[in-house]
Amino acid sequence: MIERRDVEFEVDGGTASEAGSLSWRKGSGPRPAISMAHGFAGVKEHGIARFAEAFADAGFVVLLHDHRTFGISGGEPRQDVRQRPP
Repeated sequence: MIERRDVEFEVDGGTASEAGSLSWRKGSGPRPAISMAHGFAGVKEHGIARFAEAFADAGFVVLLHDHRTFGISGGEPRQDVRQRPP
C-alpha cells in the first residue's frame, strides 16, 4: 500500500516555498529516495504523479514537487521560467 503526505518546505532563506507530496510504500526501514518535478514550465498534475507512485511501489521514498513560482509552490513572479536573481 502506498502512503502519501502533502508537504511544503522553504527555499532561498524563507523567501519562497515549494510544495508537493511525499510518497512511500507502507512499512519500515531505510529506503532510497527520489526528488522529482516536472520539466520546463510544467506542474506535478501534468501526468508525472503516476511515475512517482510507481517508484514508491518499487520501494523508493518519492518527493514530487512543483518548482518555485509554479503550481502550488510559492514565489514571484508567477510562472516565470527566466528566474532572474533578486
